Amino acid sequence: MRVLQRRGARWSGGGMRGLDKSAFEEDFDEAEGWVTKFDEERQELARRMHRELPITLDSLRALPLDERVTVVERILAQAVRAAEVAYRQVFTENASLLTELAATGVKPPRALTAASRVVLESDLLRAIRREPPDTRALRNLLAESRAENLSFDEATVTFELGLAIDRTTDVLAADPTNDGALGRLIDLVEIARRLKPSFDLSHPQDLVWTVVNEATSTLHKIARDGARIGEWRELDKIMSIRVATGRE
Repeated sequence: MRVLQRRGARWSGGGMRGLDKSAFEEDFDEAEGWVTKFDEERQELARRMHRELPITLDSLRALPLDERVTVVERILAQAVRAAEVAYRQVFTENASLLTELAATGVKPPRALTAASRVVLESDLLRAIRREPPDTRALRNLLAESRAENLSFDEATVTFELGLAIDRTTDVLAADPTNDGALGRLIDLVEIARRLKPSFDLSHPQDLVWTVVNEATSTLHKIARDGARIGEWRELDKIMSIRVATGRE
């Protein structure tokens, strides 16, 4: 139990020593207020859960851990958006200063760094999660982060980047002549390799191998008939896959 202290008197779980009645009542009222506040916040969270979720849950503990994270993100979405707006204003007003500080090697104040990181990560994830992924915005943001010497949560960004690569690979598996998807996959793979040289590209590598190497496969024939084998070989080089040589 938290130890409460008033005018030299002390009350703890072990009992009371030298505590007058008025001081005890004041401490008790304060403790009761904290309990009431906690209960109100708990009830507000429950109300948000009932509003936001399609089913009724008595507690987040009824969900698996990964689903709890998703639910909390949904419940707190409005609060997160408000926080991002505030951080973005701070970042926008000081962007030129941050660039100058980075160029001179001076470390910016922690508050500005925190605001910049929140904005950068938000924009990076938004570009990656967009459908289709916005690789131009992604490249520009990464260039900006280097210019201003800004760090970000690379683990989260690379995880989301992997999901974007998988989505784009699936689009190409359905249509290997999709020029837009081919260009995006090349961009995403190049970005992924720069962020993490050991990036797991097994999913697109399997597709590239099929299209480029397996001459009897349907995907190879579609890409060949659509005059896209050259683009697929370019993608193959970027992913460093050894393929058989031959004329198409």
